[in-house]
Amino acid sequence: MMKQRTLILTILLFVLQVSVFAQSDSYDGKHPIVVDDNEVTHVTVYGNIDVVLQNSEKVSMSMKMDKEASAKVRVKLHNGEIIISPRNKKATEERYTVYLWSKDLQSITMAGNSFITTIGVLQLDHLTVNLKDDAKIALKTSGKLDVNSQKDKPVVQETQYSVVYSAGR
Repeated sequence: MMKQRTLILTILLFVLQVSVFAQSDSYDGKHPIVVDDNEVTHVTVYGNIDVVLQNSEKVSMSMKMDKEASAKVRVKLHNGEIIISPRNKKATEERYTVYLWSKDLQSITMAGNSFITTIGVLQLDHLTVNLKDDAKIALKTSGKLDVNSQKDKPVVQETQYSVVYSAGR
């Protein structure tokens, strides 16, 4: 029961913090949004968003973006999943970059024209990546990597560090 209260409180604080950062002119992009909860294991990204994924040794998940992106990107936390999407649903060429640090990530779904890459080699035991639409990835991980993509989207995998690249049509 105590764990559930802590989880609910953490989620509530995260949602409030994300809401304040996304709507406030005072958010300078220098302070990460931190979710120190092992329940966040999935990330879904929609639209023209570039994600840079890195290892985290301290917290389950943290996120950072610049001031401009924070005003134009929506972040939701729902049932152990972080959902990242543009606030404006209209098609645009403008791209936004979000930095994620994780130590417990298990799966990622990339949709629309999103892109994800890594800095360094991820130290995750097992990661599943689901690619939809025109999403692309360039990942390096030392653990097991499963990539699910549409049949017409080529995916190249190398085995030494599970390097994966995907390309459009």
